[in-house]
Amino acid sequence: MLRITSLFPCALLICGLLNVPSMAQDGTLDPSFGSGGRVIITIGDFDDAAYGIAVQPDGRIVLAGHTYLNAQYRMFVARLLSNGALDSTFGVRGISAVPLGDGDAKGRGLVLLPYGDIIVAGVTSREGNEIFSVARFRGTDGVLDSTFGDDGIVQVPMGNAWSAASSVAAHGADGIVAAGYASVGADNSMAVVRLLTDGTIDSTFGVDGRSLVQFSPGRDNANAIAVDPDGNIIACGTSTPNGSGSSDVALFRLTPGGLLDGSFGTDGRHRHASVGNFNEWGWGLTLQSDGKPVVVGRVSSTFHDILVNRYTTIGGLDASFGGSGVVTTDIGEGTDYGEAGSVAIQTDKKIVVTGFRSQGIQTDVVLARYLEHGVVDSTFGNDGIVTTDFQGGDDGARAIAIQQDHAILVAGQSHDGTQNRVAVARYRIPSLASASSVAASLRDDILIAPHPFHGGTTVVFSRDVHNPTVAMMDVLGNSVDFTATVHESRIDLRCPNLSVGPYAIRVTESNGRTTIIPVTIGR
Repeated sequence: MLRITSLFPCALLICGLLNVPSMAQDGTLDPSFGSGGRVIITIGDFDDAAYGIAVQPDGRIVLAGHTYLNAQYRMFVARLLSNGALDSTFGVRGISAVPLGDGDAKGRGLVLLPYGDIIVAGVTSREGNEIFSVARFRGTDGVLDSTFGDDGIVQVPMGNAWSAASSVAAHGADGIVAAGYASVGADNSMAVVRLLTDGTIDSTFGVDGRSLVQFSPGRDNANAIAVDPDGNIIACGTSTPNGSGSSDVALFRLTPGGLLDGSFGTDGRHRHASVGNFNEWGWGLTLQSDGKPVVVGRVSSTFHDILVNRYTTIGGLDASFGGSGVVTTDIGEGTDYGEAGSVAIQTDKKIVVTGFRSQGIQTDVVLARYLEHGVVDSTFGNDGIVTTDFQGGDDGARAIAIQQDHAILVAGQSHDGTQNRVAVARYRIPSLASASSVAASLRDDILIAPHPFHGGTTVVFSRDVHNPTVAMMDVLGNSVDFTATVHESRIDLRCPNLSVGPYAIRVTESNGRTTIIPVTIGR
């Protein structure tokens, strides 16, 4: 019998098992997810695309976007199990695609509220105009929540005609903020709206619940939003002044009450121009743990490259990042086209971005990772870059999320030769998963009896394990033949054909928690 309350004596064994070349490469597709790490989902008749992805505490994966179904665009949410299969307990066979407004509806931004409900921001139609809209779905079953706004949706009129939302975030315990644009006269302004959790427009925020920010006459669009620990609201996007013919990355910060924060940038704004020869676009935003905003997008130079900017907390470019605060990445040789649409920060402070890369007639999902100071991380994928083809057509990612076990999820669309379909991929990050697995094991009281063993043993946890996937590996990290039967807190293992020596059992639960257990097979 072996009782494990501390894994320190087994640390060398665990490190050996987890750091062999076959397991050490960050950025490889996770074969336990979908088919070879990829999932393709048909939602409607055609033109399916995911724009948002988030992970629930139990490890289930939520998507949001749009589909064309029954002669109109519809907003959808979908939920996957941790293995990539559609969750049949959610919506209709895992999907909730609903008509909203009196015409087309599209989902763009997604956030999970602390109590579990799903908020989707996007655009619906009213009297022939596109209108800034926010919907709420129940987190338990994906049904549109009729207690929110008007039967589950809030349409926010702004400006003189058209408006749309692109991104959404939780704001304090009682609010939601969404960012997008609103037409004002002949121009577009960046727009932020605050709603209470019941869908009421918060009249104390900005002007009647709305904050409109314009960098210059022309077309300004906010594409991403984030909230800092003090409740300040940061949004980024693209500003295209009238007559200039060029677009610039634009960033602004609002106080919790919706007013431009004069301590940030210039009067609350920062405009970043002239990286490339013509244009820069800002598509994705996140905040580091130190509050510094990271913005990703695209820059046009000789060709189109990935753009990553980092700013200080007072709204200037951060010179400690790439030497100037600006990093551009050419992700191909010759004529190529790259763009980043979303960004996330790992627990080790490395920055991961996703989007797409076109070269010749092929467009693939791209994932890139940068060290904290802005250098491309050569230990990730192929010199810092991973490209993924789904089904031979054009692919692209628009959203990214990081699971509790540090695996990276990206979502977007893939063309099947006829139509776009929703595409999701998951990538393994063993360099972080190894450490978290050991940490998780240290928190558990685990009994193994008999031990050492031959033919089989029983592993008993001090708690129930949640829908686990069990793997067993030799000292080289290779999977071995065995069978496992799970009974709540107990796992019965049978492995009659294994040779004498050290092994490791890996238990991965549906909530993303992974535990590594060192064992020994004796004579």
